[in-house]
Amino acid sequence: MSINISDVELAEKDFTRFLINTIKQYELLPTEIQIEITETATIQNIDQVCEILTYLKNEGLKIALDDFGTGYSSLNYLKDLPVDTIKLDKSYVSGFTMPTRDRKLVEAIISLGHAFNLEIVAEGIEQSEEFELLKLLCCDCGQGYLFHKPLKSETFEEAMEKETITNWYSCKK
Repeated sequence: MSINISDVELAEKDFTRFLINTIKQYELLPTEIQIEITETATIQNIDQVCEILTYLKNEGLKIALDDFGTGYSSLNYLKDLPVDTIKLDKSYVSGFTMPTRDRKLVEAIISLGHAFNLEIVAEGIEQSEEFELLKLLCCDCGQGYLFHKPLKSETFEEAMEKETITNWYSCKK
């Protein structure tokens, strides 16, 4: 399960205590929860954010850097933040199947992420051509309308039971 966390929530004094207590209260497994933050959430105070994320990671949660490439995209984020996953923004994925600068950039981000032992998730996949190329480039996972449209919570459970929601993994060990 992934939870998007805003920069406002990250800055709240009791955020981590509240999150960990909620996980314990509902008897959830921290290892099955991924916290998603955006690059812009880190720019206010990277040292404080790094400390918070390190604490959450030590509690067993996974950390994802969402919308990678849309903010300030400093490579320091990859070096300094304790992230497990880069979520490549859909603006890079949309229509990148031709040999363009976007395609070269996607290839480089995937390669760089893998060099840091990070999982790469491509967001916004809508075309089967994008999907096939991302698999060839060894992108680890993808999401987008090609797989399923967004659902309300009531219909999500039904779709999960019927297994109509799909994921793909291309270069998993």
